[in-house]
Amino acid sequence: MRSHKYLYMMAFCGTLTIFSCNTADKAETKSPPVSFPPQESYYETNPIDPEAELINTSNGRVVRTSPDTLQINLENGEKVILIDEGKYTDHPYEYVYKGFEENSGHHLIDLQIHEDYGVLYVNAQDGTTQRLPGLPVYNPSKYMFVCYGGGGPLLEINVDIVSIEALQMKNVFSEAPGWWTIQNASWENDSTISLDVGIYAGDDDSGMEKIINDKAKIQLVDGEWQIIQPELFMKMQNAEE
Repeated sequence: MRSHKYLYMMAFCGTLTIFSCNTADKAETKSPPVSFPPQESYYETNPIDPEAELINTSNGRVVRTSPDTLQINLENGEKVILIDEGKYTDHPYEYVYKGFEENSGHHLIDLQIHEDYGVLYVNAQDGTTQRLPGLPVYNPSKYMFVCYGGGGPLLEINVDIVSIEALQMKNVFSEAPGWWTIQNASWENDSTISLDVGIYAGDDDSGMEKIINDKAKIQLVDGEWQIIQPELFMKMQNAEE
């Protein structure tokens, strides 16, 4: 009799909890499956859901078994189960599948959380997870990416840079730069990231926030990543001191 370890995950108030339990399976399997057997899917009767195409083309590696349950079948034979928290609770959240990232070997799960944000990166081999602020934007050499999330008056922006080696991720930079928004991020080369940002410049006469678009950079200098702040942002910071 072969014992499988099922991993269950929940995100609550921006934190991730992982717990496990063992169940017995009478089917004897000598090696982890390369492909996964057909399994009943919620999308067989709900094919127009926006994530349906991504899941239906995952070759059985990802299944939405019910409207609030997402199952990831790992390459080592185990499973990751992600269960939404109800919309009418104090801290509702949903897991939305965003696809498989071949460069890093991770499944990407958007965390749609009340007054919070993030993307859960799930290692397709062993199920280890890392929560990051957003989806990856890769450098030209494809061994590193930048991601970002947040913005506006309620959610502080965070920017992370992550390196990849042997399908393992390592966070090499994380910063909350104090901008209002990030509209876009692109790599000029493997050591320079260009960012289109929005800077809060006070309220206008009608009480609406006044946002000025500007440019920022993140550069690798002497082995360390550093933010080069927009000139306007630096002037405003100096005026407040």
